[in-house]
Amino acid sequence: MVNPLNRGRVPARSIVTACMMSIGFFAPASAQQGGEWAPLASMHIARQETGADRIGGKVYVVGGLLNERPVRATDTVEVYDVAGDEWTFAAPMPAPRDHAGVAAAGGRLYVLGGFAGDFQARDQVFEYTPRRDRWTQKSHIPAPRGACWAVTHGGLIYVFGGVDAGNVVQASTFIYDPRRDRWSAGADMTVRREHLNAVALGDYVYVIGGRAGSATNAVERYDPRRDRWDRMANMPTARSATSAAALGFTIYVAGGEIPMLHRVNEVYDVLKNEWSRQADMAIPRHGISAVALDDRILNPAGGIVQGLLPTNEVDAFIPAPIAGDADGDYDVDLHDAAAFWNCFTGVDGGPIGPECEPADLDGNQRVDLGDYAVFAAAQTGPARGGR
Repeated sequence: MVNPLNRGRVPARSIVTACMMSIGFFAPASAQQGGEWAPLASMHIARQETGADRIGGKVYVVGGLLNERPVRATDTVEVYDVAGDEWTFAAPMPAPRDHAGVAAAGGRLYVLGGFAGDFQARDQVFEYTPRRDRWTQKSHIPAPRGACWAVTHGGLIYVFGGVDAGNVVQASTFIYDPRRDRWSAGADMTVRREHLNAVALGDYVYVIGGRAGSATNAVERYDPRRDRWDRMANMPTARSATSAAALGFTIYVAGGEIPMLHRVNEVYDVLKNEWSRQADMAIPRHGISAVALDDRILNPAGGIVQGLLPTNEVDAFIPAPIAGDADGDYDVDLHDAAAFWNCFTGVDGGPIGPECEPADLDGNQRVDLGDYAVFAAAQTGPARGGR
């Protein structure tokens, strides 16, 4: 089987091909283009409002709502093999869950709170150990939460927002230490929200969108060391239940719902505190738990109408490359500098070979001081994940 995760070997599919845009390796993205969506192997079960995270070369997608009336949650766990583009099953959760917080820490997966098909918030915490394919129960969240979001930073799991047992939208921050199985509380967000998203990047956690009745475009940055929130540039499009994940210093926020089903893919540069836009979703949907892979963002399943209609379709967003990023990790650091200088020809050199084309930033078949000026301006330093 051809692995569609290999660059340049993505199989075509009509629904995606119609929406993809062709770009050069270092072509700048315009306001509404850049990057491409690639279809991947479908999940076995259609569902939405799932949770997901990555452990090593596997992505674990847990729970969610099924395409059934009355509404029913599932305890199913599907596992995606990144290298093989294949889905298998793992041991089911101890109980069905949807709209739960899900995060990986220390090689284990945690499911925190959520609903069970009834939109009543829970406080239970389940821990999954892949090596043993076994679930255990851990200390409960200090208060029930559903439609919250969980993210790992510095070995701790942060659970933001959501609704409580009375279905009241919250601004809370709960902090779980999985090594000690203990909970504490952090500073509240400045904006109450549920169906939100959060991404750990570098020293901070960024909370994006969500809703409290109507959708919000508010973006907040949390500093775990100082237990402090700061407001950042608002997302251009207010929405909730989005796909969101980071590569390099950039957060990609796609899809979502309220007041409509969205296909827009807006891009947040954390260094510049600025938003732009790349290729819209090939299959617009909401209720997705996106997971960053090495050079793309996995988007498994989700709802394809506003409300309930889950799909089992899976795709990945491959962002537009950035100038100077020779190794394709979406930052420009010393690794890229080494590759650049190994290709440096000067004004009298050239033509260059294929291996040095990424360093020829002005396309003149040389790697010279003109290219260095572009490269130096693009340097970001190494991007560090929040774990």
